[in-house]
Amino acid sequence: MTNTKQDTQSRRNGLILLSDEQQRLSPTGRVAVNADLLTGKKPRFHEGMTVEDAVILTGLPRDEAARRIQEWRQDGNPDLYAALRLSQGVGESYLTEPKTAKILQFPLPFGENTRAVSNPMARCALFAAVKEREHFKDYVVVGIVNGMKVEFAGEQLNQDDHDTLLQLVKMALHKPFGEDIYQAVNAVLSGLGRHTQQEQRAQLFEQISRLVRGTLRITPPNADRYEGHLLDDATTPEDQKIQPRLRRHLSYRLNPKFAVFYNSAAYTLFDWQERVKLKGRGSELAKWLHLWIIGNAEQYAHKVETIRQLCGSRVKELYKFRQLLRQALDLLKEAGIILSWSIDAADLVHIERTSSPAQLAHVAKKAATTSKPRRRNVATRAGDLLPRLTPPKK
Repeated sequence: MTNTKQDTQSRRNGLILLSDEQQRLSPTGRVAVNADLLTGKKPRFHEGMTVEDAVILTGLPRDEAARRIQEWRQDGNPDLYAALRLSQGVGESYLTEPKTAKILQFPLPFGENTRAVSNPMARCALFAAVKEREHFKDYVVVGIVNGMKVEFAGEQLNQDDHDTLLQLVKMALHKPFGEDIYQAVNAVLSGLGRHTQQEQRAQLFEQISRLVRGTLRITPPNADRYEGHLLDDATTPEDQKIQPRLRRHLSYRLNPKFAVFYNSAAYTLFDWQERVKLKGRGSELAKWLHLWIIGNAEQYAHKVETIRQLCGSRVKELYKFRQLLRQALDLLKEAGIILSWSIDAADLVHIERTSSPAQLAHVAKKAATTSKPRRRNVATRAGDLLPRLTPPKK
């Protein structure tokens, strides 16, 4: 009885493998594990080991171990990944991990100039088309996306804040949602196309702080509502003039509960270089329109008043907003994001753009199924866009 307890304790501390488990390892696995133990390291996955070795070593289910091995091969720091995600005993913590805390995976590789925008975030005023921010002491409704109510409390977020979030998501690719992401401050600023001077660093830290402080409340139809922050937490260097260059880094954690905003049906890839061209008067609205437009496979006409409400503009006079809208649409056309635009006598805004191949395929598929219409309620459509944030009630 004592030996069994001792073996269990040793396994939990990652000091040794049980003798019967060592015998089940492949020859390469036994050699690698012995080498780790002789050097005082926690046994972990090595090149040449099998999936079965990983299952025995980690205690993970076979499919999860296989998935992590694939990610390990693609990771920029495979040694660190193996130590954290493919070492002895990680299966015990895996059993207690929330199901939403999974690796963020996009079906296409990201080029250096590619970003991913969450369509639900772009189709409301969460990141408003404003320059001067308000402070919302209580929750305010910033949009209703396919029946899902989106509310926000805190210092208002705008398109500059959205740009920063887009960059942080880009730099968190192939990392687990909810784990700390470490990046050099200058690398983040360079990715945003900003200068790396002290003023721009301070601006970046303020934006990260807003993303941590601001609270988002999501209420899907027929489901429990969820409240949380886009960034769970962050650390920023206190004084970059004093600290050595190697310590001029920041870290942040993306909220794993919002990973559903980036599932395969809820985000759009776009060319970042097109967006950086949007400068000057009307650029805040142009940036909001940019992400709103590219996230829709089909461009329907919308009233000027509807666009004003969706983007969160505080311009009270409709004729003034219409003037600003014209300037923003001109910026989009000059940047090559849209082909043309017009506002008709009924105050409907018509926008023409070239859809991506994926969007054209979606439109064709939708057209092919129109001959067999089916009734779908609001809750079903919202569920297609965003899975439940909380388990359904039994």
